[in-house]
Amino acid sequence: GTLVSQGGQGVVTIGAGVTLTINSGVTITFGGDFIITNNGTLIANGATFIGASGDLYTASGSTTNISNSTFQNVGSTRVTGSGGGTVNVSNSTFSNCRNPISVDAGMTVSVSSTTFTGTTGHAIEVAGGNATITSCNISGSSDMGIFMSSGNLTVSGGTIQSNTNQEIRATGGSLTLTGGLTVNAASAAHH
Repeated sequence: GTLVSQGGQGVVTIGAGVTLTINSGVTITFGGDFIITNNGTLIANGATFIGASGDLYTASGSTTNISNSTFQNVGSTRVTGSGGGTVNVSNSTFSNCRNPISVDAGMTVSVSSTTFTGTTGHAIEVAGGNATITSCNISGSSDMGIFMSSGNLTVSGGTIQSNTNQEIRATGGSLTLTGGLTVNAASAAHH
């Protein structure tokens, strides 16, 4: 099936204690500003997200699990949340999206085996919370592959290269780079 937002602001709210599962073959098309607010549990496995602008917002105490999913040409989609929210993304693709992963204070975010190509802005931004990035490939961002201003971030495995400004930039917080990670030598991690 397909869920379509056709202009204006569309809002889907998942209540506390409620689980929304988006299965393989489902396409979510953002036609205007669109927000999925998760106060319970959101599971997307094999879903496709396409369109103009939207957020997958995970509230405190809630969990969002995204796997085997595709985000395409989404002008402003962010997988984001607030203190106490948990987001897990695995085996997914973000292509031509704007600032796709945003980690805010108090959040716990894990991204693994995911590809980011041609993003506008940063592919991953950490502004608080705890994030783990494992075996991801990040290239072609119009700004930085990963930008961190505060929080805790561990990056292991994968490749970060060919981003416009820098591959990784940390201006605050705690950044740990571990084995198996390849970073374009032209712009290594900055503090």
